[in-house]
Amino acid sequence: AARLEASGTFEAADLIFYNSLFSAEGGYNSLRTRAEKIAIFDSALGGLEKRYRPDLILIACNTLSVLYEKTNFAARTRVPVAGIVGTGGVLIAQGLKAAPDASVLIFGTSTTVSEGTHRRELERRGVAPGRIVSQACPELEGFIERDHAGAETELLISAFVEEALQQLPSPRPPVLASLNCTHYGYALPLWEAAFAGAG
Repeated sequence: AARLEASGTFEAADLIFYNSLFSAEGGYNSLRTRAEKIAIFDSALGGLEKRYRPDLILIACNTLSVLYEKTNFAARTRVPVAGIVGTGGVLIAQGLKAAPDASVLIFGTSTTVSEGTHRRELERRGVAPGRIVSQACPELEGFIERDHAGAETELLISAFVEEALQQLPSPRPPVLASLNCTHYGYALPLWEAAFAGAG
């Protein structure tokens, strides 16, 4: 948003943040089935289109970005929609190109990791499958929402980092960490500490 005016791309723009969260009790990853996640997101997209008639929709969530193509909305809308995975794939691929001996650890929600979209995006960009490690972090986004610097959040992040590192070959290659949930960056000092303390 801050860079939009300086970019000169548009003469004027109204940015609308549309929260597609359906319950204060939990998000999409708390739903039992993939079909439920897709149906609820599809409904939210329909409501967004009907209420605001946007010229462009940007999905600023990895979980929703990996589900988007499966929605009915994706098949019928004429509104351009951009998710976050493509941009992330470009950045990860650039990082791996600059560090040819490194592997990437992809941290994400259970939905994000199980869909495998980041892995496919990287492989499409020529990254060898053996350089990609995916690590699901169940419920971590909720812990970060409640207390991004709390002891429970710290414990979970440390455990997920250790699990991911154990998937690497020995001797361990250099690693790039990709935090593929927009919540995760709020706890960046805890991620840095977990990597610094990892065995």
